[in-house]
Amino acid sequence: MHKNLLLITLLAAWIGTPGSNCLAEAVPHVHHHPLANDNILSIVVDDDQLVRVLMDEGLRPLACRPGPGVGHWLANDSQLAFARRLGMPVEVLVDDVPAHVEAERRANEEAKSEGAARGDWYTAYHTFEEIHARLDGLIAMYPDHVHAADAGASLEGRDIRGVRIGTGEAGSKPALLFNGCQHAREWVATMVPTYAADELAAGYGSDARITALLQLVDVYIIPVVNPDGYYYTYASGGDRFWRKNRRNNGTGCYGVDLNRNWGVDWNGSESTSENTCSDIYVGSGPFSEPESAAMRDFILARPNIVGHIDFHSYAEVILQPWAYTNVLPPDHDEIDALGEDMSQAILGVHGTYYPHGGGDDLLYLASGVFPDWTYGETGAFGYTIELRGTSFELPASQIRPTCEENLEAVLAMMEWAGVPLDIEFPDGLPTNIHTQDGTTFSVRISGDGDPPATGGVTLNWSYDGSGNFNEGVLENPGGGNDYIAELPSGDCDDTPAFYIEVETISGGVFREPATAPDDTFTAGVITSITTTFEDDGQTDPGWTVSGDATDGQWSRGVPAGGGDRGDPPNDGDGSGACWLTDNVDGNSDVDGGSTILTSPQLDAGQAGLTLSYWRWFSNNFGAGPDEDSFLVDFSNNNGVTWYQLEVVAPDAPDSSGGWYNVSHDLDGIPGFVPGTEFRLRFTAEDLGQGSVVEAGIDGVLIEAITCDDGNVDCPEDCAGNDGIVNVNDLLAVIAAWGSSDAACDINDDGVVDVNDLLMIIGAWGDC
Repeated sequence: MHKNLLLITLLAAWIGTPGSNCLAEAVPHVHHHPLANDNILSIVVDDDQLVRVLMDEGLRPLACRPGPGVGHWLANDSQLAFARRLGMPVEVLVDDVPAHVEAERRANEEAKSEGAARGDWYTAYHTFEEIHARLDGLIAMYPDHVHAADAGASLEGRDIRGVRIGTGEAGSKPALLFNGCQHAREWVATMVPTYAADELAAGYGSDARITALLQLVDVYIIPVVNPDGYYYTYASGGDRFWRKNRRNNGTGCYGVDLNRNWGVDWNGSESTSENTCSDIYVGSGPFSEPESAAMRDFILARPNIVGHIDFHSYAEVILQPWAYTNVLPPDHDEIDALGEDMSQAILGVHGTYYPHGGGDDLLYLASGVFPDWTYGETGAFGYTIELRGTSFELPASQIRPTCEENLEAVLAMMEWAGVPLDIEFPDGLPTNIHTQDGTTFSVRISGDGDPPATGGVTLNWSYDGSGNFNEGVLENPGGGNDYIAELPSGDCDDTPAFYIEVETISGGVFREPATAPDDTFTAGVITSITTTFEDDGQTDPGWTVSGDATDGQWSRGVPAGGGDRGDPPNDGDGSGACWLTDNVDGNSDVDGGSTILTSPQLDAGQAGLTLSYWRWFSNNFGAGPDEDSFLVDFSNNNGVTWYQLEVVAPDAPDSSGGWYNVSHDLDGIPGFVPGTEFRLRFTAEDLGQGSVVEAGIDGVLIEAITCDDGNVDCPEDCAGNDGIVNVNDLLAVIAAWGSSDAACDINDDGVVDVNDLLMIIGAWGDC
């Protein structure tokens, strides 16, 4: 029978079955031994109607909102046969799920043993009991600033354990809540908040940034909101892929989706179900479940909570309010700005890019979710962070990097909550100061908190590396939020460091960076910059595109994709346009070969040139991620011979998306010869079997940076530095004879002796 005719016949039979319609109850996917006889399938589903057909037949999607396209499903043998009869492409990924789960368990136990041997708890996943023991250990080890903060109990009587990390009395400062594991199968979502608790607890008193922030905010951490469901994913006879709590719904099906049980838009139309067998079953009413009710009461009892992150897996995105509608919330601008801060903070750790925005843009809409209630009912800014991975079984080797990068999001939210003033630089920070003139830049102080005192905004700078800072009051010409800072001129051998300090009317002191003076901004010292080539992507100065890729060739424009599969959502240098592989929303990656972007002939004919560019490379999506590379080459002879400049290899920290500004001192590059026939080429290749390859190039710049402050290097002028080598320097050497005095050890051999005396005599006179 023709495939389409067969499909029509099967659909007609399904629709004609008594009681069958688009709202039909799903067949309970329940076994005496959960997952027994199950397979994990990859199915390409054509449309929403066929998704519903599969679900009504009892296939279980491993996505809370299954839709058309490629998806993973749990199915027994008869359900597998049914899917194949529908004529859809079906691939069996795992044909023995219990054995697959047992293999994961054994591997995790081995990783746990190896981690225990070297004192690393984050090499493996941990049980409900082990996580709670970890929290107890923190309370015992750091009693001055780690305190128990439990939320209540689960349906089956398990504690929902948490801690408060902070100084002083509870409720006296702004507070934040970080929780994980509303969904039981998302194991890594328990590890991230636990890691944050570890790092914050240990960092107070030893890490300048953490110490400063914990004096400004309190942090509540609850790693496991759904203890019954999480326990069930580990239990003998349990279900590794269980999502909900363990409510007996009285229908032969168990569980309520806790993240659909909250009171804002409860049982709305987005990714919800009244079907008790569904993975997104909303429950009998808002807060029908003791777990969601306990967390609600926990927050209401702490009205000082101003921010919240609900950790989930997997998608590598930061979701902002609202989750249930694409209507922007009242505080959108500030919510979005904090989302961007967290996204950039995560990116800076391992190069993994978590785009931020509404669920409708990045994932899907969902009604009745936790962060929407946090924001809608209490005003606290609520976010969902979907963590790393392409399945719920994130390899244990990815636990630590996932935790490390998301700790930075936690710290970014702490800075937002703890500092009542925003210290910003509207025109950017200076990267260089000049040898002839001072360097000015703008500083903007804003916020609803305590305003700066008169003369309370200062620039603090040091050029000699001593850690001793000069201080200057910033000008405030308009009397508003904008100030002018000026760094004085410097010498070529200076090492400028600087920070901004704000003292408020009430006496509060805030700095940017927050941990200054331990951490500061830095700059180089220059006399002039000569640009020989600059391309910001706004026009095409003559680049050429070649290569044998069947799709995804280089093109220039404003990025059109949303960043959901590794493509750049914006350009690198902020001008708007850039070069990128294809430029459509959706499936825009490189396929079936390589695409090569080659520059026009460039002038690199002088010494001292610096080449810089922004690059983007993502290779961690698809069925076979981390298989391909991004290549950068150069030629001295107009493309006849090519030399390798860099390779962004698979599985590297910067092969997971994100714009990186890369700089090369050309004189130090092997193979480079100054000349006027210089070319660059950038190659994105798809040579693997199923990886998604996305790349971008922007802000290509070749410039010569010089520094000449008129100072002459004259080490023989060791007494007084007066520009003359004379008897004073001779006497200084004699006085230091036999010592290691650095000023008089002219030849820097560790001892002041006759060799230094001879150098003084040889350099006699003006320097």
